[in-house]
Amino acid sequence: MLIAFSNFYGVCSIAVAELRALRDGLKLCADIGLAGCQVSSDSATTVQFITHKACSLWNCCFLFQEVMDLVESLGVNICFTYRESNRAADFLANLACSRTENSVFRSGDVIPQELQRIMREDRAGLLVLRM
Repeated sequence: MLIAFSNFYGVCSIAVAELRALRDGLKLCADIGLAGCQVSSDSATTVQFITHKACSLWNCCFLFQEVMDLVESLGVNICFTYRESNRAADFLANLACSRTENSVFRSGDVIPQELQRIMREDRAGLLVLRM
C-alpha cells in the first residue's frame, strides 16, 4: 500500500459520494506522483460516467469535470469491479462514516487491524463469496 484514505462526506447521494471519493483518490495520486495506474470502482454508474465521458446528474457536473480532468492528466484507467473485490475501499468508507472524520494512511503508518487483514487476504488471493 502506498496511500489510502477515508473521507467523511456527510449527507449526500451515493453518486456524489462515489465521485467525491474518486476525485479525492485521484488528487492523492497526483500529490504522490502516481500516474498511469488502474483504478477499480464498484460503482457501475460512476464507471459508466467516466467511460462515456458524460454525467447525466446536473448536481454532479462540476465534480464530474474535476474527475475527468484528473483522469486525463494522470492517464488513469477506470474499470468496474464487483464489491467483493473492493473490500478495502468499502472498509475505508465505513470507517469514515463511523468516525465522521477524514483519515489518510501512508506506507509505514499504523493502519487499522481490519484493513491489514483485508490486504493480507487480497494478496493471498482468497476467494470472497457473496451471500
